[in-house]
Amino acid sequence: MNTQPRQPLIDLAYDNAHEAWKESYEQFVLDFAAKAIEPFSAETVRLVYEATDLPQTHKKQASGKLFQRLVKEGKLREAGMERSKIYGNKIQQYCGA
Repeated sequence: MNTQPRQPLIDLAYDNAHEAWKESYEQFVLDFAAKAIEPFSAETVRLVYEATDLPQTHKKQASGKLFQRLVKEGKLREAGMERSKIYGNKIQQYCGA
């Protein structure tokens, strides 16, 4: 899957997100991964997070860059693909490192 055309939008969304969201969401993702018993998608984590009263971001793409960074840092691992429950496209699954 070629993500190049979307990458600048993902980067911009993350770069413009509030620091409070970045910190809160990163910790939420890491806690989610630590408790997960099966692979999960960024979409799943985002939907659970959006149901909380924690700081939110206006651009859903912002979570993409966070997941990319956590994989590069070895805090998450890629674990296959699944179909988006919302859009039907294939999306990455993850698991804790």
